[in-house]
Amino acid sequence: MLPTIGPWLKSDPKVEEWYNALEKRAKNTALNYARLLSLYWNHNTRFRTFPSTEPWLNEVNEQQGSSQVITRRAWGKELQKFFWEYHGKNGRQLASKSQNNLRAAVLHFLTYHRGETESFEFTLGTQEQVKEEAKNREAETPPSKEDVKLMYGQCRTTRDRALLSTLIHGFALSEWLDFASSWHKYKADIEKGTVPLRVDIPYRSKTLRKNRVDSYTLLFDDAVEDLQTLYNERKRQIGRELTESDLLFTTNDGSRPLNVNLIEILFRELARRAGLFKRIGKLHRLRPHKMGRTFFATEAANAEVSDAVREFVLMHKTDGFGGAYVQFHKTKKGQATIERELRKMRQILNFRSDKGNEPGTVAVEDMMTIMKLLDDMRQHIGLEDLAWFGRHNTEYWELREKYLKDHPANQLLDKS
Repeated sequence: MLPTIGPWLKSDPKVEEWYNALEKRAKNTALNYARLLSLYWNHNTRFRTFPSTEPWLNEVNEQQGSSQVITRRAWGKELQKFFWEYHGKNGRQLASKSQNNLRAAVLHFLTYHRGETESFEFTLGTQEQVKEEAKNREAETPPSKEDVKLMYGQCRTTRDRALLSTLIHGFALSEWLDFASSWHKYKADIEKGTVPLRVDIPYRSKTLRKNRVDSYTLLFDDAVEDLQTLYNERKRQIGRELTESDLLFTTNDGSRPLNVNLIEILFRELARRAGLFKRIGKLHRLRPHKMGRTFFATEAANAEVSDAVREFVLMHKTDGFGGAYVQFHKTKKGQATIERELRKMRQILNFRSDKGNEPGTVAVEDMMTIMKLLDDMRQHIGLEDLAWFGRHNTEYWELREKYLKDHPANQLLDKS
């Protein structure tokens, strides 16, 4: 619970009941909605005459029984007036996106306590404001590999380096926090330095809750090495092996897990120290969401990762990979496809070591193509030629077996 609104939540039974119900389903949404509702409640001068939100709810309930549509929409008209009149500490109106989020928070609160409420068509932002926001979005370039390198160079702790190098593998911040809290599932792979390291993430987007589609991403060399270094450092700090109850990512004093607010502050400081801080409205260009999602999505497109795999990792919507009925990620061939496509990003995500671009290295997909061609050739040449092929291509067979051993997910060929 946010400390700034905690007392208000506890002092108002209607707000506390609503918040607790929403928190069970979506903790971060509950925090954001509660913060926005608090803003509306504490800065709407008319509400100052109410001892709590209950009289307001009774008022809205009475309005909804009116035969006059304008009366039933009074709640929305009042909120629209607040959008025009409220100015923050910087003297600016709420951004159109913030207005829309506040609209959603108020409507959710009303709907929770009284059911369906008469709709109201809001105007979000003035024409000038919307134009300015569009101009800012257009000017906002996505994070680059060079940005990541510079930010990484400003990390002062092992923890911060591991946070940044893992986040860029497609995580939204809330999903990265899920990974940080369940790190023990991957303890053995972290200790061994397994690459790629698969991180399972259930229900990656609110839009997929009904479909119950799970997802995962793959962490490559630099991220795994940073996790391994952090793990060994934590063992030294604690003086024993880490257990499931121990934190891997902690606050500086080691007492608490990291949270959204602390990570947002950290990235703002990293951007400042790197000389990359650029404000975009109330936000800044290299905030965690942009580093985790926008960087990954942009570079995946640049690397020609298939849309299906990119959308599977990002989980913006089911359409990108066929919907809830397509479970390709649960088959060996589907897992091989996901790894093959994500390996196209190996060098990009290994921004520190540049691994994946070693001279003479054969890409996974290229090696698979070579093996398929040679295997097809074996089936179309005569016995005499086949004997010659077997005598003079021992090196190929050794390489083939070694490759399949190192890449078990790619055992798509008949090894006979």
